[in-house]
Amino acid sequence: MNTKHQSHARAWAFAGLSMTALLVAIGCGSGGSNTSDPNALAKTDTTSIAGPIDMSRVVDAETIPRDQFARSLSIESLIYPSANADERAHFARGLAIFTDPAITAAAGQGPYFNQKVCLGCHTSQQPGIASTPASRATNANNFLIFGDFTPGDGSFNSLVDFGGPVLHTMHLPGYPDQVMPPLRRPSDVRATGLREGPPYIGRGLMEAVPDDEILAFKDPKITQLVDVNGNPIPGFENRNNESASFVGGSAVTRLSRFGLRAAGATLLQFMVSGTNLEVGLTSPFAPGITVPGKPSVHSTPGLTAQDIRDLRTMIRLIAPPARAPIVPGSSEDRGRILFGVDYNQPDGIALDHKVNCVSCHKPTMITGASPAEVGGRHLSNKRFFIFSDMLIHDMGAADADNAIPNQGRANGRMWRTTPLIGIGVIGPPFFHDGRVKAEDGIDSALDLSIDAHDNNGADVDSEAHVSVEAYRALPADGINSQRDIVNFMKTL
Repeated sequence: MNTKHQSHARAWAFAGLSMTALLVAIGCGSGGSNTSDPNALAKTDTTSIAGPIDMSRVVDAETIPRDQFARSLSIESLIYPSANADERAHFARGLAIFTDPAITAAAGQGPYFNQKVCLGCHTSQQPGIASTPASRATNANNFLIFGDFTPGDGSFNSLVDFGGPVLHTMHLPGYPDQVMPPLRRPSDVRATGLREGPPYIGRGLMEAVPDDEILAFKDPKITQLVDVNGNPIPGFENRNNESASFVGGSAVTRLSRFGLRAAGATLLQFMVSGTNLEVGLTSPFAPGITVPGKPSVHSTPGLTAQDIRDLRTMIRLIAPPARAPIVPGSSEDRGRILFGVDYNQPDGIALDHKVNCVSCHKPTMITGASPAEVGGRHLSNKRFFIFSDMLIHDMGAADADNAIPNQGRANGRMWRTTPLIGIGVIGPPFFHDGRVKAEDGIDSALDLSIDAHDNNGADVDSEAHVSVEAYRALPADGINSQRDIVNFMKTL
């Protein structure tokens, strides 16, 4: 392993929810104070702090055979193959909750929601791939965030009195439809943004990466991406806390990594917010409310604390699919070289970065000690092929989304580098707002998503502009072409 990784072996890296809680629950909010002592946070199950890397024990993460991954809604097609009976039992409980089609008002749902089951936000359209927690939502199953953005001071009003910031499409009988109100004042802009359920692949590994492993990618000496003036663009980490995300959440601001803007510090936040805001179920972590101003009609939470933890265990233990083999000299191999990947290097980065996709889509990361009490052995001290730096980058004004723009340290122009792990299996829709649709087909969708990194050339201030211009300079097909890069990405 390289010296960067060797150095990491020596370091550690209410009756209802408030408005702030609702924002943080979908990846927003800030506050608290920074800390350099993870030990202060690692005492409880909710904080999920990764321990240090033991370089003497690092091996590649286990994968599922590519032709078996997500081929059915079964434990075997998703869990680490060597999982034991106890791990499988916890996974099975989480999967049963995630896929339960019998969630009803009598079971605690409502009054407002977008799906009747968690699986509704993870419906695959890729041929041969089942709808599973590893699927990304189709465009028909995305959801809308809305509110009023004030350009003058950058503030955002999530219109809590009107059920914001999520526009819900379903409700229990006897409740009116949720509608967006008129603008509060002429100086405001009605900001909207589409969101789609992510493919839950390798999230337990991402959780187990120590902070220092991510922070090292900010080092200009290892970052080759430059702007139009030749200045290095290292990206930077988002920091946030989860104090208002759920009951018992930590108030300490720390490095966060989950969500489109890397504003979520823990997986638990997303288990709570997804079941609460999207499926309309309360829990001890989010009691009494599913929509602002519309309290739950049920005195008993629809989910127990153990239900939420079993959901998290299931998400943690979804293994990555094996990468497709690459024949030397093939189109996929040429694409690998153009992308900037050398699998013979410890970090997967070639000495010659070529088109330089690897400046943000870093091929590998290494985990430390996983905080998972169930299945942590599959997640600790593992090298895995994430193809992300988990940092946030400025993608330019044309790609800004000012629906809940201020999330931790990120503003509306900033997005986390999307992990490409498993992208060749799961397929589209792609990009943060799902603009590259499943019906485009995976080849065309990958090409379109690369173009979208600088809004089809309209955003020269996008940090991806230089690399995208290098991609566009390649011939569309043939030797060392755009087609080669697309074919390589399909092997991930």
